[in-house]
Amino acid sequence: MSSHAPSEHGFTLLEVLVAITITSIIGIALWQTLHSTLNTRDHVDRVSKEFLQLQRTMTVMERDFLQIVHRPTRDRYGELTPALTGEHPSFDILLTRQGWRNPLGSRRSNLQRVGWALVGSQLTRTDWVTLDQGQEDNAVEVIQLDNVHSLQVDWLVDEQWQNQWPQHKSQQGTENLQHHYGALPRAVRIVIEHERFGKIDRIFAMPDTLPIQAFKNASLPDDRKGMAEKAQTGS
Repeated sequence: MSSHAPSEHGFTLLEVLVAITITSIIGIALWQTLHSTLNTRDHVDRVSKEFLQLQRTMTVMERDFLQIVHRPTRDRYGELTPALTGEHPSFDILLTRQGWRNPLGSRRSNLQRVGWALVGSQLTRTDWVTLDQGQEDNAVEVIQLDNVHSLQVDWLVDEQWQNQWPQHKSQQGTENLQHHYGALPRAVRIVIEHERFGKIDRIFAMPDTLPIQAFKNASLPDDRKGMAEKAQTGS
């Protein structure tokens, strides 16, 4: 009886190469899937953060307008500054508001001077501890919204949206400077052009104006009305 040694059989070079190739393809596919998932999650996180930032900005701005008061201030030279103005050289909106909480019981007013400005691509909010003083004293600036391309402000006066506030005294028909500088429009329209969310258009009624009354039958300023009509007709 003859005995035969058991034959040894291993993988050929071709089989090894095929196995390595298949493993590599599976690994690359898994990595691409994981990478895509992580990128999607990062994108969703970024969009969520920007949206929350936008929501907070609109909430803070709405609170400022809802608590606005007819209280002009004085600058470092003692000159009156309107309670609400869009004509300040450093701020797109400058206003006086109430409701400034004082949990520590500090010796200060519950009124606060607030300024909104577009600085580069950032919408900022600045406030001051005291009302009647130089605007750069004790100023606290906070970035509210990033990636802003433009900021447009309109003021509702006598059912017309105006580009300017306050109105000139000759337009308003009053010689009482204190009354003139304490006057308020019926509403303020804010249009923000955002990099991600596009055009954000909000109307804020003044505290003593019902929202439905604020913009009912209101028309745009002449220059912007023409632009709107052009856009509608497609010409």
